[in-house]
Amino acid sequence: MSKVYRERKYPRTDLLGVSDPISCPFEPRWRNFLRISEIPWLGDHKIQSNIVYPAAGYIAMAIEASSQLNEEGSSAKVAGYQLRDVSIQSALVINEASAIEIMVSLKQCESRQLDTVDREYTFHIYSVTNENRWTEHCKGIVGLQLEGHSDSSVSSFDTVEKINNPSRATAKNLSALDIKKFYENLEQVGLEYGPSFANMAEAHFTADTCFAVITIPDTTATMPMGFQHPFVIHPCTLDSTFHSIFVPILAKMNQREEPPVPVFIDQVYVSHGINSAPGEKMDVQASVTEDDGGDIIASLTVLDRNSCNNRPAVSIVGLKCRRLANGTTEGAVKPVERIAYNLKWEADPDLLTGEGLKRLLSEPALAISPAKESDLYEGAALYYVEEALKSIDTIDPAIS
Repeated sequence: MSKVYRERKYPRTDLLGVSDPISCPFEPRWRNFLRISEIPWLGDHKIQSNIVYPAAGYIAMAIEASSQLNEEGSSAKVAGYQLRDVSIQSALVINEASAIEIMVSLKQCESRQLDTVDREYTFHIYSVTNENRWTEHCKGIVGLQLEGHSDSSVSSFDTVEKINNPSRATAKNLSALDIKKFYENLEQVGLEYGPSFANMAEAHFTADTCFAVITIPDTTATMPMGFQHPFVIHPCTLDSTFHSIFVPILAKMNQREEPPVPVFIDQVYVSHGINSAPGEKMDVQASVTEDDGGDIIASLTVLDRNSCNNRPAVSIVGLKCRRLANGTTEGAVKPVERIAYNLKWEADPDLLTGEGLKRLLSEPALAISPAKESDLYEGAALYYVEEALKSIDTIDPAIS
């Protein structure tokens, strides 16, 4: 085990972490500790004031893990990554002051379900607490598309052309978006994006379509020592493309509604050669519908302006977003049902000053019943008698 650890090929990376030396080669695992102090840009992704690990981060981790496996077992170069049936089970809420341990596991599929990939793995992403409580946050299938593998299902020239040149009917109905106000409105409904995630530069939209431009953020500048391990696609960049789906629906939302968050993705394609240079622009087209259950269903196509071919850099089909229930962050710890005890809050004479007791008994807003008032007087009197007795060092036997 010590030799495996010392001779590992890859260092600990920002999100994936380091390979677990005791994992089986047929089902490799990676473990990591996420800390805001080490990955400051994570603090820019909040839902209802909680720092929540972005859905795009799970996709980035699955891509990174499959990429490492390919480099270890094959010399073939990867052209792209195709994920499917990505299910986000629960939110990973991160405490700003402490670390959270995560684990990523991969297992190669016995048979490929898609002809568009050369190798597929099932992946699972978990977190574990100090009390050994495990939570599964995401699962799905990630596939590798090697160079030389023709693929007609991922993209087409028509799709890219549609991004650059919307139809006349669509262009006529497009409305310009006020970007600053857009992010302010998202914050009001509970989606709070800081500088690393608020990367939409401009957008035009109709009732069910959005054409947007995003700027690749300089996340390296936020990292300690100005260093960041490379990503195929950075979570901040990928998450920014998701914002385009909120543009057509934001006018229908209000502050009383819960914010929609990704819960499932049918299919994702990410090109291995996607541009990652800070400040570069990418074009996004989003098509949005709402199903009978109120879930938002979206498809995205992202075009890399520096690409020399006509294939999208990112293509997403069947991105489902669901509104959080009851104003709580999905995946947060639920209240424990107490079957053997109950909490009861009462005034403690030990903590009451004379002014506090007077206020408790006199203010209408703090009014208590006569019976409770009598109990409080008796409790306070007993407390002061006990305190008086403790202050007496010796007691005359004649009076005891």
